[in-house]
Parts: sequence; structure tokens; C-alpha cells
Amino acid sequence: MSATSTLRRNGIYQRVLQIIRWQILPPLFGISTIVLTASAIYTFVTLAKYRIELSERERKGEFCPEMTDSPALIGHSKLPDVFATSSPCWPTHISVKKGKRYRVILEVVEPWIESENSYTSPIGIDFWAGTWLQNIEAMIGRRSMRGRLFQPLIRISNASLSEVQTLNMSHAAGRTFVGVFTAGLNGELFFFVNERMISINGVTTEFYTNNRGSATVELDPL
Repeated sequence: MSATSTLRRNGIYQRVLQIIRWQILPPLFGISTIVLTASAIYTFVTLAKYRIELSERERKGEFCPEMTDSPALIGHSKLPDVFATSSPCWPTHISVKKGKRYRVILEVVEPWIESENSYTSPIGIDFWAGTWLQNIEAMIGRRSMRGRLFQPLIRISNASLSEVQTLNMSHAAGRTFVGVFTAGLNGELFFFVNERMISINGVTTEFYTNNRGSATVELDPL
């Protein structure tokens, strides 16, 4: 008979094994479950607090440059500057009017990259990976919870009010993408992509620094 078989038949060994299985492991499993649950609750409560902070700072326009006395868009306009996806809030120096519809034409100049090898486009990324908890955490952390990752967003703001909309883009041809929005108020128009802005340490624009890509912007009142 082998030494292993002898050990398994030993009464003391069997007793120790039963103690570990029925008396030690269940409490340890229960404690680990409690710790993991408490950690998840703490994480989501913290993210929710930062979510409220982000909304308030967004409303105040803290991530955007100071507004200028921008002219209203009357006809077709191709903006002289190039929109960069690394900008937390890119000014168009154009004003739009409440209730009016506008067409946005983006022509990609530099390929859009969300991270080192994650190529994307103005359509954005439907990013779902990992566990459902990780996906919810990622959604809460984005600037717009409704928008796809890297999807263009617009901000319209004036001295007293502001709004942020997701811009649904469709591929027209080649490197050209087209979208339409309706202005909810009178104000200056800004662009940025939907990027993560909340980490466990708070609200930040640092995730924008990893973005690559640019596009020319054309605007048409409809």
C-alpha cells in the first residue's frame, strides 16, 4: 500500500479534512462574499458621487473654454480648425439657434484611436467586455452614459444654460461621416468625443490625453 493511500485512510487525516471542509471553509467563503459585496457597493456609491460631480461641473462649463461672442451659423460653413479627439471641449466659434436642425459632416484626417491599438471612427465603439459589473462601471464612468465610447458629443451653451447631446453619425463614403442634431437652446457650439471621465480617484480629463485622431468639420443649417 502506498504512503498516499495510507495517509488517506488515517483517522486523524480524515478528521482534519472534515474540519477544514465543514468548519473552516464555509465561514471563509461567507467572509469573502461579504468583503466582495461591500467593496462593490463602495465602488458604485463612490462612482455615483463622482457622477453627480461630473454633471454639475459639466453644467457649469468647467471643461470648456470661455465662450466668445460667436456669430450665428447662417449657411454652409467649413470650420478653419481641425477637430482633435484629444480635446475635452473643442470650440467651433459658431452659435446655433434653438429648434433649428443642423447637419454635421466630419471627414477624418488622422485615424481615430481610443488607445494604442483600438482603431475606431466617428460612429463610436459599442464596448462590452468583462463581467456585467465591469461593464456597468465603465458605462457610469463615461462622460455620457447614453452614448457609445468615442461617439462625438455636442455641447450648446450660453450665459445661463447648457445642454449636451450625443451625435449619431453614419458612414457616408470614404473617410466622411454625417450626423444631424436639433439645437435645444440658443448658444455656442462645442465638440468632443465620449470618453471616460470618472475613475475611482475622481473626475478627470486625463483619459483624453491618450486619444488620437482628428477630422475637419462642416456645418449646414437645414
